[in-house]
Amino acid sequence: MKFKDKHIEKEFLNKGYVVLQIFDKNEILKLKSRYDEHATKYLDDEGTTHSTCDTLDFDLIKKLNLEIGAIIKPKLDEIFDSYAYLLSSFLTKEPGGGNITNYHQDPTMIEGNTYISAGLWTPLQDTDKTNGCLRLVDGSHRLGEILSITPSFPTIFRSFEDKLKYFDQEIKLTAGQGVLFNNKLIHGAYGNNSMDKRIAVVTALKSKEAKWVYYHREEEEKKVGKYLMDSTLYAEHNHGKKPKGPFLGSFEYTFSEVSYAEFLKFMFLNNPIQTIKNLFK
Repeated sequence: MKFKDKHIEKEFLNKGYVVLQIFDKNEILKLKSRYDEHATKYLDDEGTTHSTCDTLDFDLIKKLNLEIGAIIKPKLDEIFDSYAYLLSSFLTKEPGGGNITNYHQDPTMIEGNTYISAGLWTPLQDTDKTNGCLRLVDGSHRLGEILSITPSFPTIFRSFEDKLKYFDQEIKLTAGQGVLFNNKLIHGAYGNNSMDKRIAVVTALKSKEAKWVYYHREEEEKKVGKYLMDSTLYAEHNHGKKPKGPFLGSFEYTFSEVSYAEFLKFMFLNNPIQTIKNLFK
């Protein structure tokens, strides 16, 4: 992924995320209209978090991807010199609280470490701690190599997950602002304790030169399987299940782990002033 603004690119590569202006007021109204048009098909139980993809209505997923894509792709073209687009969908946190998103790293969507895959998270209303803003651990995409697979895997931070709250950054955004983050970045989100839905557009992106792939291992399988992925296959993917794409092979993989002492050392070297502030939260 190559940015037109090299200062923004440097910030993204260093911190693992960057805040960008994505939608204007008219575009937000259009997107809300698209969302409302299909509201009866969403899983809207109180206190839940759900995506368009959770409907498993593949025609709807593809339709909304085209409609959102028509709005967001021109914006992305203004930001990037080169990138590849996979899919956009709506992600909703219903009111009612209790729907905290635990710390995690998003699924690995490309091969190797040469290129980047990223998520763009753009809320359609102002977001803060009250209604479920993101919380990101600055620089954690450089913490160590990790393969994020489905349906689950041992995280690199599994021995100190309870301490990450002292190191994260609350990303407060106004409607139409988006946060672009490396899929390797450790992140989570607060629950929605407001009276309204928190709706965001989520978009999957990568370096143009990379190939979209997906890694999955069933519980009874000892090896990780690698599958080819594209926009159509992803739109028809039942997340957490084995992908429909062509099977590219399997391999053994040992999931690495970082100790809390190693994490502290990394964070101090990465950003000593912010780390000290975080420890006194």
